[in-house]
Amino acid sequence: MWAFGVRAAAAQSTSTTTITSTTTSPSTTLLPPCAAAPLTCAVSGAKLKLDLAGRRLVWKWKAHGVVDMRDLSHPTIDAGFDLCLYDASNALVMATGVLPAGVCNGKACWRARPWGYQYRDPAALTGGITAITLRGLTKSDRFQVKGEGDLLPLPASTPTLPITVQLVRTDAPENCWGSVISELR
Repeated sequence: MWAFGVRAAAAQSTSTTTITSTTTSPSTTLLPPCAAAPLTCAVSGAKLKLDLAGRRLVWKWKAHGVVDMRDLSHPTIDAGFDLCLYDASNALVMATGVLPAGVCNGKACWRARPWGYQYRDPAALTGGITAITLRGLTKSDRFQVKGEGDLLPLPASTPTLPITVQLVRTDAPENCWGSVISELR
C-alpha cells in the first residue's frame, strides 16, 4: 500500500488507557520504498538540482546503451519507480516513488512514447513527483525525475556529498540506474 509516495506497512493495533476508558486505534507505520543502503545499479553521469528552500528537485541521468527497454517493463501497466537519495555515509536521506498506471489530473499518469515512457503529475500528489522521463530507444539513454512541493520528502538539510541517487523499478529492484553526485547545481 502507498501513502503519498511511501509504502505503508500493515496497520498495527495499539491501546491507550485513560482513567475513564480504554480505546484501541489502528496506526500506520510508513516505510521508505528504497533500500536502507544503495543497491548495485547501472551507474552513469548525472546532475542533481536540490533546492530545499524552494522544495524542488531535478535529477538528470545520461548513458549510452545501458538501458534495455525490457528492464523498464511497462509503467503504464505494472512497473512503478522509486527515487532514492543516500548521503556520503550511504544512509538513506530521501525516498519517494510513483505507482504504475494511474490517473493524474484526469489523464493517464504514464504514457508510452516511441522512445520510452513519460510520467506527468502537475499537482505532484504522489510523493511530490511531477515528471519522470525514461528515454531508452535513442542514441543516448536519458532519465529525468522532477519533483516539487510539500509532498516531496526532501531532507531537512543538504546531505553530505557525495550523494548517491538511484531510480529503482519497484517490482524488480535489480533494475536500477544511479549516479554519484559530488556537486549540487
